[in-house]
Amino acid sequence: VARFAHSVPIALVPADVEDRLRKHCVGPQCNVIAEVQRLAEPLRNVKGALSVWRLTEEHRAVLQRRLQCDVPGSDRPVTH
Repeated sequence: VARFAHSVPIALVPADVEDRLRKHCVGPQCNVIAEVQRLAEPLRNVKGALSVWRLTEEHRAVLQRRLQCDVPGSDRPVTH
């Protein structure tokens, strides 16, 4: 799971961004990732695509429960 801080036009990606990261910047916009969290168990049966993956409401509910459980000491719902 990733939280994106913002996106920038590909032309504005700084020249000093590491090559291993730069190869993932394809235009016209480049998303800047602020945080990532690996799930203990992945979501299953999500139909992928070459663009944005759309989650069903059921998948969203499962994801929210898992995020809540995967954060040590978290007793509050995760909202995005």
